[in-house]
Amino acid sequence: MITFGISGRADQGVDQATKLLGRCLFLSKFSVQEFVKKDGIHELGVVKSDKSPIISKQVPNYDILLMIDVSDSAVLKSLNDSGSVIFNSAKKIDNASLKKRKIKSYHIDTSNIKKNVSIVMIGALAKIGKLSLVKVKKAAEEEFDTNRDMFAALEEGYKNVKHG
Repeated sequence: MITFGISGRADQGVDQATKLLGRCLFLSKFSVQEFVKKDGIHELGVVKSDKSPIISKQVPNYDILLMIDVSDSAVLKSLNDSGSVIFNSAKKIDNASLKKRKIKSYHIDTSNIKKNVSIVMIGALAKIGKLSLVKVKKAAEEEFDTNRDMFAALEEGYKNVKHG
């Protein structure tokens, strides 16, 4: 099983990103569970995927974490050792704990993007090899009333994510 976490504020599109990721994995022939936990202004989207049916409602630690809001660093404790994290940040996040735990770290600068930040993060996830960009675009067409802005946001994330 692979578990994804999407952390952000209530206004950052966590719901939208969670639905898009779940749909993409479903189109890729995975069984999927998805939900969003809300805690005040923070939201945490969870997507579990597996080739076999998923029975458990338990939330295991995340294999991959998208940090739309980097101020909620407590969520990093729920990331598996040797997992991956994508930060919404203009520069590399230097964290000794991530290095010690052998977590692969990526970042993407969305500071100049006014909308679809969560979708940019899904594009970045596709780039680091966890999703097919073609499947993500197909999922977007099925799940939402897509327009050029959404596809542009996916491509922005795909092209501009950086390691480190």
